[in-house]
Amino acid sequence: MPINRHPALIKLSQDHHEFLVAAQNIRWLMDGDERATNAGDVVESLLKFWNQGGELHLREEEEVAYPFYLQHVPLAKKEIDALKTDHMWLRDKFEELTHMPHFENTTPLLRSLGEYMVSHIRYEEQVIYEKIQDTLDESALEELAAKSAAFRQEHRGEEPVHETKVKLPTTGLLTLKLDD
Repeated sequence: MPINRHPALIKLSQDHHEFLVAAQNIRWLMDGDERATNAGDVVESLLKFWNQGGELHLREEEEVAYPFYLQHVPLAKKEIDALKTDHMWLRDKFEELTHMPHFENTTPLLRSLGEYMVSHIRYEEQVIYEKIQDTLDESALEELAAKSAAFRQEHRGEEPVHETKVKLPTTGLLTLKLDD
């Protein structure tokens, strides 16, 4: 079943899809799936994604989406603090992966990164983003969309989204489990 996303959250949800694709590549590698590339290629692709968009995604949430949501729902602070802790963990693990000599012995780190990304994305998509859409009125969502677009234009050179509402496909990635 598709997830309905307000334009204020479309780009962030699309980023989540990219995180889930990276997690799927890790899973294929761990499972020895024929679709998997070698460990070095998986790590290179993962780090490229992180450096070109993954880290900026976390910053956009921390600098734009979360603070904006907290202005309207201050009681969500515990949830948002937990997500920021997740972000710190992800940053630490990506930093660790970056500095592994020749990406040796990456299996445990890759497995935990993949599992953590899936768990974190699921929670944001199914709980936090839903709460943001359900709690904020249209005017507030439009303001969030403008702030998000300004962040993306400044940091990514992206143009704003103009759709009114978009259904994102749930190609099974939100239900991805790395331990199946």
